Amino acid sequence: MDFPNLPHIIDGDFKLSESKAVSVYICDRWCPELMGKNAEERAHIMMLQCLIEECFVGFVMQGFSSPDKEAAFAKGMEKLPAIAEWLGSKQFLIGAKPSLVDFYMFEIIETLNAISGSNGVYTALPKLEAYHDRVLALPGMNEYYNSDDCIKSPFFVPQCQLSM
Repeated sequence: MDFPNLPHIIDGDFKLSESKAVSVYICDRWCPELMGKNAEERAHIMMLQCLIEECFVGFVMQGFSSPDKEAAFAKGMEKLPAIAEWLGSKQFLIGAKPSLVDFYMFEIIETLNAISGSNGVYTALPKLEAYHDRVLALPGMNEYYNSDDCIKSPFFVPQCQLSM
């Protein structure tokens, strides 16, 4: 492994680490439509992937310095209104079909709702509830989500004071 880290993937002789690279490789290899149908869509997917990661890092870092879930939730919500505005009336973040970033966004919504102890994301941004439901309704998603294989918590390493 060139840069040993988690997550990583080993696919035959090919080895890769780093979460963004691994997720893009998995899509390109097994479900390329999740990376968009053209260069513009792929660029938007990469842009949104970075924005959603910034959102995630913001509230997780808050949890390493304080157990204040309200402050972490507020930090996580800073970028979500702009992403919800980008979603607009589209079914998914890139348009009519799901892409990689819809799964990232689903995870952010799940995590922030868990931190809030309720459906705080939907209270602040009601349109994200229908969006979340559309992602959950994707083939195989609801079945997995409601299976024993889906681990819904804890979301963080024990050092993060937001652990559920």
